[in-house]
Amino acid sequence: MRIFFLALLVATPLEAADQQKLALETAADADFARVASGIVADFAFATKCIQSEAMVAAVATPEQVPEVTFRKAFCQLAAAAATGDRASFEKAADAFDDAIADAQLPAGKQKIRVMAPPTWHILAAVARLNAGAQGDSEEKGLRVAVDAADCRGVSPQLCHSIQHLGSAWLGWIALVNGDRPAASRWFANSDAPEWKAWASGRQAYEVRNYREAADEYGRAIGLWRAAIPSSLSEQLNPRPEMSRALADWGGAQLASGDAAAALANFDAAIKADKANARAYYFRALAEQRSGREGAATEDFDLASRAALAQTGADATARAHFYRGIVFYRRKEFVRAEQEFSSALSADVSIDWRADARAWRLLAAVAGGACGASREDLSRAEGSASPYFPKQLADAAMAACPVTSAEPSAR
Repeated sequence: MRIFFLALLVATPLEAADQQKLALETAADADFARVASGIVADFAFATKCIQSEAMVAAVATPEQVPEVTFRKAFCQLAAAAATGDRASFEKAADAFDDAIADAQLPAGKQKIRVMAPPTWHILAAVARLNAGAQGDSEEKGLRVAVDAADCRGVSPQLCHSIQHLGSAWLGWIALVNGDRPAASRWFANSDAPEWKAWASGRQAYEVRNYREAADEYGRAIGLWRAAIPSSLSEQLNPRPEMSRALADWGGAQLASGDAAAALANFDAAIKADKANARAYYFRALAEQRSGREGAATEDFDLASRAALAQTGADATARAHFYRGIVFYRRKEFVRAEQEFSSALSADVSIDWRADARAWRLLAAVAGGACGASREDLSRAEGSASPYFPKQLADAAMAACPVTSAEPSAR
């Protein structure tokens, strides 16, 4: 009888501890399920989930630690999505990295090693990208994780949502890197219809179908503007730089001949970001085509100043390009040619190189260097963008003798 009571006294605290742990796990399960249900993130629910998982972590077995750490990281990611705070996204990324590391360690005496599911790697990368990480640094690991199509560790519904989220970011990375076909493939497997439309617009622009490009860009921007996220994955999708997107939309409209609509978008782009040098440049072109010469000259100058205020070789090259146009409009052709030459000498990948070369040749021809420069300008027109003033170039060539002793522009 004495032994029985001693056993009862020992067992009761153990049973109480087990019951307490079970109660904590049950509450944490409910809190996590609510956050992971797919609905839009709620900061209060996410915070409660973080607290619940932290309490479970304090009593978790070694085998349970990776899963508990992952669930806490997921709730941290949801909280970050609710606020949009970059520092919170960074903390969530660190927490996912901890979960992945924990899963790769032996669990206690049993030496159990369970590799982290690919979905964990996807969410870690998405957290870092939302925090502002460079896409190239995340692309390889993200692509491997998405391609794995492994739903281990999460429900099928959540798994597919995470995979679509990873695909959306891979499409965004491809688009940033100029790989439009790859972007379209990734966006096709995502829940990001606005990015699908944007990629379609980029494709139309590349084949010089500017009207279709403007339509697709407009559709994408309309979706972004009207978007009210209905799920956590939609909150975590890549977001556009709206000022840049508006400038691109206006650029396509300008190329298709709709200068009035383009001007409205350039105004909106500059209002969204007064440092957007490209928007000033495009607006100057639209103003020029609308006969507003004074406003155009002012905006070409503002484009140069805005680019010069930015850091990096590409910004400096753009500043030279825009300043060359300012000097050309002042009929300072030698200085204009020098600025265009400086833009072309920069060791950067620029999408306006053909325009800069055509402008340099135009400055040379307008300055009297006909001959070979005239012939080179005639050829350069064919590869220039729709923003290069071909009528101005044709007039300059018509005013030049067919032959001249003047040397060609370099």
